[in-house]
Amino acid sequence: MKKRTSKEIFADTLLDLSRTIPVDRISVKQIVEESGLSLQTFYNHFRDKQDLIMWISRSEGERMISKMKDENYGADELILDNIRFYLEREEFMETALPHMHDYSIYARQSAETGYRMWSELIIARYGQEVITKEIDFYLKIFCYTTVLILAEWKVINQDLSEEEILEYIKGVMPQKLKELLLA
Repeated sequence: MKKRTSKEIFADTLLDLSRTIPVDRISVKQIVEESGLSLQTFYNHFRDKQDLIMWISRSEGERMISKMKDENYGADELILDNIRFYLEREEFMETALPHMHDYSIYARQSAETGYRMWSELIIARYGQEVITKEIDFYLKIFCYTTVLILAEWKVINQDLSEEEILEYIKGVMPQKLKELLLA
């Protein structure tokens, strides 16, 4: 079994605490005490709690990117993994996102991670030459809007199933992307 890093321990601790305490009420001191690590170790890795929240999101994106090496991992699986990221961390997302002092940083980073995931999927399937200026433009619009919609969907707790949100997301995907990703 792989040994967890200090960053992973802090992330798991924050996620565990968020099951019973709203994220905006969890202090760095609580995270450190529950983790069993030192305050100095926390600050060696993160500027503050929001930096840890951003790291959790980036790490999940990286995990999804690594899954794309599997040729059976396609657009539906990528969208569903994103939906499940929000669902599995429901309490965390509902209390973390509305209280971030700069939600736009979270949204931008998540959109950029999504852009990387989709780009890598397209390149793996078709090669670099397929990402033209037009495809790049559509991909950026799709990634930025999808991140905002998924975050809002959980924050306002819409009553939609994974399958429904998957179909809605695929429904708003620009046609040129559908031709590449859903074929």
